[in-house]
Amino acid sequence: MEKLIITAAICGAEVTKKQNPAVPYTVEEIVREAKSAYDAGAAIVHLHVREDDGTPTQSRERFRVCIDAIRQAIPDVILIPSTGGAVGMSAEERLQPTASRIAQLKAERRQRSDALQTWLFNQFQMLNDKGERRSLTDIFKDTPMQVPPSGAGECCEPKLLQYAYQHGMRPLQIGMFWWGASPKQEIRHHKNFYPACSGKCKPILGWMLNTAPLSAPEGTTTFSWADNHSAKKNILYEDAHLAVISKPAGMLSVPGKTEAESVLSVLRRRWPEADPNLIMVHRLDQATSGLMVVTRTRRAHHDLQRQFRHHEVRKMYVALLENNDKNDDNCDDKKNGKFSMKSGKIELPLMPDIMNRPYQVVDYEKGKKGVTEYRFIGENRVELRPKTGRTHQLRVHCAHADGLGRPIVGDTLYGHRADRLYLHAAELQFRHPATGEWLTFTDAPDF
Repeated sequence: MEKLIITAAICGAEVTKKQNPAVPYTVEEIVREAKSAYDAGAAIVHLHVREDDGTPTQSRERFRVCIDAIRQAIPDVILIPSTGGAVGMSAEERLQPTASRIAQLKAERRQRSDALQTWLFNQFQMLNDKGERRSLTDIFKDTPMQVPPSGAGECCEPKLLQYAYQHGMRPLQIGMFWWGASPKQEIRHHKNFYPACSGKCKPILGWMLNTAPLSAPEGTTTFSWADNHSAKKNILYEDAHLAVISKPAGMLSVPGKTEAESVLSVLRRRWPEADPNLIMVHRLDQATSGLMVVTRTRRAHHDLQRQFRHHEVRKMYVALLENNDKNDDNCDDKKNGKFSMKSGKIELPLMPDIMNRPYQVVDYEKGKKGVTEYRFIGENRVELRPKTGRTHQLRVHCAHADGLGRPIVGDTLYGHRADRLYLHAAELQFRHPATGEWLTFTDAPDF
């Protein structure tokens, strides 16, 4: 027989019910006392199980019997066993039932929240230019996400189109532009037009405008070395282990979704005996020109991968930046950025914009460390030495208000369109995998 002391917190006040230690109680009576406290408004029951002499029980089995019986009778109770060491249970064991119940309640809350969100998305009936209706749930079912993201349908473009269709209007043009200072994470420029985000709005607009959602890839130039550049010009160094090439702006590093020429496809034809999986060691963005090292053997590939992984490879880029007055008047943003010195170091952590790939954002909590050293060699010309290799690192570090605050000329993602992206990998240093000799290659930009 066990006796019970129940301490219940009711509306912030603590009520203690103490049973007479001299009177034995059965498990059923213990459960009845606990249920009585719970029915009186207690949300938490502190359980103490004692022997006939009033001392805490040493029987773990009997203690569990009481816990299980109360939990079965009151599923919603948060039950905290005694912290007395004599019960023979560790702190983790005593808290395990409570932790399990909390996890169960969290799962239930998540399920209910998801169900409510699905119901709300089904209420969003989006019109198209033919007067047809389709729910957000149905619109997103064929996308990679399969379900609408949070906030879908709440952006300005879908709302404006919905209003127009509801009132019998036929939109002629629609566009979104940014006004004022850039936000802290994304890069936005005063009076610049921006496309709809790819993850949230484009699927909706594709339905509403009765067309497939359009993407805006950066470089669509089809390049072939055979047509535009001789191998002698583009392959700066070549031996039995590796080669150093100069990639033209607009050329892919590896094959994309189209049949456009790429560095890899050219080298596969040039080196038919080489394993295509061991050629590429690193990449340049399609819009970026300049030096790349590629390998012909497994040994060279693994050794250069190691050098890149341990930041032993040294790279220097040359970029042409937009003028300080590129952003027009009436904008409070920092036109000179945080770094107005002739040289210095930029440290901005980066991560992908999940709802708007391929954009990257600055995020001090979740972003990965990004470090770039810079040195101005002219009013608008700068040398950039990346110490980490984040996606779009140099472009974001130049364009962001906490970086140089000046986008690279021709940066269609973070700045303004031009005839090309004026970013060039001008210097590359690494140790030769076979000889151990330090090699330095330079390639002056054509701008």
